[in-house]
Amino acid sequence: MLALVLASQNPLPVPDRSVYDFGTVKASQKELKCSFTLSNPSDAEPLYIYAVVSSCGCTSVDWTREEIAPGQDGVISVTYSNDMGEGLFDKSINVYTSAQKKPFKLRIRGVVEK
Repeated sequence: MLALVLASQNPLPVPDRSVYDFGTVKASQKELKCSFTLSNPSDAEPLYIYAVVSSCGCTSVDWTREEIAPGQDGVISVTYSNDMGEGLFDKSINVYTSAQKKPFKLRIRGVVEK
């Protein structure tokens, strides 16, 4: 008889959104800030955000460094330096957590005009 052993699988972290759209912003707005809330849906395991990496130097990130208890939330804060000129921007942010081997992506986007 063949027995299957399944690894313990915790639910994946749940961001409140995957994309933050700033819409149309003025070029004079030098820093655009937003945040993503990341929920730990597990009923037993804490969640850790190991790293958050932006796609370019114009986007800086900060995140909850402490353990996120089951049922609790952490925050990923993003600041976009709006000095790239007019036009569209679409930046990705890779989030590495204890709940999965591969990162998941968040995005910020918008349109800069005079």
